[in-house]
Amino acid sequence: MLWENTGGVRGVAWDRAADPRPIVRRIASYARVLCLLRGTISVWRENAGDEETYNFSTPLIEQPHRALSLLYALARGHALVHGRRNLAAADLPLVARAALESTPNDRRAVMRILLANGGTTTTTDVERTFRCSAPTARAILETLEKLGIGTFHNSGPPVTGMLVLDQRLRWLLTCPIARSLARRSLKEKNPRVCVPTPDSAASATDPMEESGDTHTQGRISFNEDPALARARAHEGEIREETAAANGRPDYTSVDWDERLQEFVPRPPS
Repeated sequence: MLWENTGGVRGVAWDRAADPRPIVRRIASYARVLCLLRGTISVWRENAGDEETYNFSTPLIEQPHRALSLLYALARGHALVHGRRNLAAADLPLVARAALESTPNDRRAVMRILLANGGTTTTTDVERTFRCSAPTARAILETLEKLGIGTFHNSGPPVTGMLVLDQRLRWLLTCPIARSLARRSLKEKNPRVCVPTPDSAASATDPMEESGDTHTQGRISFNEDPALARARAHEGEIREETAAANGRPDYTSVDWDERLQEFVPRPPS
């Protein structure tokens, strides 16, 4: 019926200017969160026992253009199946779930704890959730710090480390949709760890090793050689420097609210 009423592919006449600005801005905010949570970073373990440490490559975080476009399209699709040709608050729960749940397992689980606990979580929480060791719990929280999710206060063992949600993301704590989603999702059983552990490093059949490529979006390297990981990180830095020298704009200073004009043009005056 929807296909017939709209005339098929590209048959919908969507008035983007009629979309409420607060709704679109909230979609943009979810797009930023999604890009942070799906950032690519290599993590490798060195030594064992009391001397066990984790090292990290430079994180690669995608700019939110593509995520914003996809989430905006998802919201419009939800509106269409409910008989609307403009966005409404009722379209946001689906967007929130796509943004907060389409992420690696350990990051998703820690975000749920952060939202349920007022923006803080500890290594003890992570150890209990994943049934993992203290060094692995610290590695999970430090990974999220490097991705820009929060600040990790880590004095080292035996003191419990704490991750505090970044100030730029604390709007999630006052968002009923995100908090409700986190509380419901905490009931999920047996979330899986994505940082390398002694067992996962020794096993070629780890459940998270879906392919031989350990550098796909949102994945963490399990058993990559440290020298190779550092070389990859250095290669990425060289590409960034080359692109900057060739005149590519610096997206770190972009006002993403202004970039929304590309998606939702102002109505003619």
